[in-house]
Amino acid sequence: MDYPELVLDMENIALEKELNDDLGWPASLKRSSKSASITLQLGDGYRMQLTPVNKGNHGYYTWMSWTAVEPVKVMDSSTDEMDELVGTIHASVSISSTQRNNQALQEPLKFTLSDLSLEDLVIEAVCLAEEYLGFDLCPPFLEPNDDDATDELLKKYFTDAEVQVLRNPLSSTEEKREILSRRFSPTEIALFEEAFDEDDDGDA
Repeated sequence: MDYPELVLDMENIALEKELNDDLGWPASLKRSSKSASITLQLGDGYRMQLTPVNKGNHGYYTWMSWTAVEPVKVMDSSTDEMDELVGTIHASVSISSTQRNNQALQEPLKFTLSDLSLEDLVIEAVCLAEEYLGFDLCPPFLEPNDDDATDELLKKYFTDAEVQVLRNPLSSTEEKREILSRRFSPTEIALFEEAFDEDDDGDA
C-alpha cells in the first residue's frame, strides 16, 4: 500500500530544510490539498514559484523521482553491494513580476526543469530567466551571474559548437531554433529564442 500524502509531506519537509536551514535562502513553502509550492523573492520586483510536476496515486503531486543505480564493481570485492537510489527533483518554474505594468515581463515566464538538487535547479532557473529577460535578476541569495555562468549552463545541454552558434550574433534564428529543439519543447523555444535575439541587438 502506498501513502502519497505522506511522501509529499516528507519531501516538503526535506526541501524546506534544504532551502531555509542548509542554504539559508528566504523561501516559503505552502501546502495545498494535493500539491505544494515554493516561493523565492528574487529582488528588484521579481519572484520565483516552484510546483511539483509528478502526478502520482490519488492525484497527489510529488517533487522527486528515484532511479536505482548499480554501484561500481571493485575488482577484488567479494561482497554484493546494493543499488544506490539517486533522486531527481522535477518542478514547474514560474518567474513573475511583483510590479504592475512591468514592460520587461508582462506575463509570467514558465518552464519545467529537472536536477539532482533543489539548489542547482533554482540556480539553473535564474540563469535561464536572465537569458530570456536580457538582464541580471541578482537575487539576494545568489552571487551575480555573468556571461561565463550562462555559458556553463548552456554547455550542460549543448556541445561547445552548439553554444558558439547560440551565442553568435551572426547566427540565424532558424539555426538557433534547430539547436534549441534538441533540448526544449516548442513552447519553451518560443520563450528563449527571444533572449538570443535580444543578445543580437545588444551586440550590434
